Amino acid sequence: MLTLKNILSKTACSASAIALLVLATTMCIGKADADENKSTNVYSANLSENPLLAADSTKNRLDQAVKEAEQSGAVEMNQNNTITVPEPMMLPATHRNRIDLSGTYEYLHPHGSYGNWQNITVAFYRRETPDFTWFAQLGGHSRKEGDGLLGTAGAYKDWNEWLYTYSALSAGTNSEYLPKIRVDHDFNIKFGPAKMFVWTIGGTYIQYFDVHRDYIISTGITAYINKWIAEYRIFRNISDPGSKVSYSQLFGLSYGQDGWQWTYGKLSFGKQAYLSTALETRESVNNNSILATVGHRHWLGSDYGVFGEVGYFNLSNAYHRYGMTLGVFKEF
Repeated sequence: MLTLKNILSKTACSASAIALLVLATTMCIGKADADENKSTNVYSANLSENPLLAADSTKNRLDQAVKEAEQSGAVEMNQNNTITVPEPMMLPATHRNRIDLSGTYEYLHPHGSYGNWQNITVAFYRRETPDFTWFAQLGGHSRKEGDGLLGTAGAYKDWNEWLYTYSALSAGTNSEYLPKIRVDHDFNIKFGPAKMFVWTIGGTYIQYFDVHRDYIISTGITAYINKWIAEYRIFRNISDPGSKVSYSQLFGLSYGQDGWQWTYGKLSFGKQAYLSTALETRESVNNNSILATVGHRHWLGSDYGVFGEVGYFNLSNAYHRYGMTLGVFKEF
């Protein structure tokens, strides 16, 4: 049986192969809908006649909703720990390589139902040429539902003075909460004085280990003003089956400079909507969610340092999550 201890051992032994695997990015996602009104009405009538059945059914629906929301990525909007890879702005021009090693601990409430989540991630970044940077990540996850691995590989490419792209491919081991395959691609268009603004147009495809699929399009603006970076992005997610549509938004603000420190805060909120298919009667899930994170990366020397992040996530009608990440990095 795959355990976190084994995962960590394999992760450490896979340092040389990390360029083939990764942990992507993210972004935010969801699943939703409601069909079969006639069946739902009959089902609701039966529940009203039996309060014990109603209470038990409500808990089962909630547990399933959370599982599917997790599987869809709905409760994983802070994925620079697990899915989303930070841009190589944190890779100073004086170095071509960087290795990050981090651990994440998350406490969920109600704790008896969901327990704790742990994650260990190792990442490698390499600037191959001044206009091309590739990366790879491998993460080991441990949760009440079981253990798993998630890998991602991707690249940033500067094509000319006004366009660069980001591409990533992720794959996870068979589990309730990791994607089977995920593909991300962003077009980033630089404009304005000194190209200080970037307009991003992105797309994401996610396939899970059940019948669900997510199709995401997004757009947003990022402004680079001296040592400040401000960003806004909106996401439109279509979840199949059911073609359920939901929206989410992301606001971010960063301050710092390579070789010194980066401090940032992010706020993400929106709907998590999808069609629940695992229950006897299909139901629409359409919950509000909000995520707030604050992080810091600090250089202790010219080529090494530490980083950390704290975050809070709330999925309405489900649970609250409190998380902390601590890590170290080395450049060479």
